[in-house]
Amino acid sequence: MKNYKVFDISMDVQEDMITYEKIIDYLPKYQYRSFLEDTIRETEIKTNVHCGTHMDAPRHMIKQGDTIEKIDLHSAVCWCKVFDLTSCTDVITKEELSKFNIQKGDFIILKTKSSFDTEYDFNFPYVDRDAAKYLVEKEIIGLGFDAMSIEREQADFSTHRTLMEKGINILEGLRLAEIEEGEYFLSAAPIKLKGADGAFVRAVLVQFE
Repeated sequence: MKNYKVFDISMDVQEDMITYEKIIDYLPKYQYRSFLEDTIRETEIKTNVHCGTHMDAPRHMIKQGDTIEKIDLHSAVCWCKVFDLTSCTDVITKEELSKFNIQKGDFIILKTKSSFDTEYDFNFPYVDRDAAKYLVEKEIIGLGFDAMSIEREQADFSTHRTLMEKGINILEGLRLAEIEEGEYFLSAAPIKLKGADGAFVRAVLVQFE
């Protein structure tokens, strides 16, 4: 058997976690039943499916788009390429992405300074519409990102829509601080929540030696 390393690139889901634009209603709320009250311990959680490390379904932005249980798992459990964009402090453009070796069928993951943030940064780096169009032209199958969203300050969420309309998976909220640029095997299957517009992911990267 080959030697390999597994890297957990998921956020901890907890009551004081980072959420998009610090929206309080996105914070998960836990309720416990303890051994003292009953004879077992059980946890209930109320949360938004777009907090933490999660995958967006097309239904998130497209009225008649597919829901999360219909995601093609071949484009969520696959080889991927991690690209280092930590030097980018604002907009990730087509010109920035054209520096990398992006091929048809790639799942790409963009590492930015957001992986090092301990609080939500309203000015996080984001992928603009033209960059999204470029990725569509390259015929990628998925885009992973370490901020809580792949875009900000764009009318109509055009980056999301451009990718979703072509069936490109969007994986957000990754933690990539310890991950070096390179190729990995990605496991990022979303929880199978029938009818939902997104779901949590326990995303991991596997590096074979």
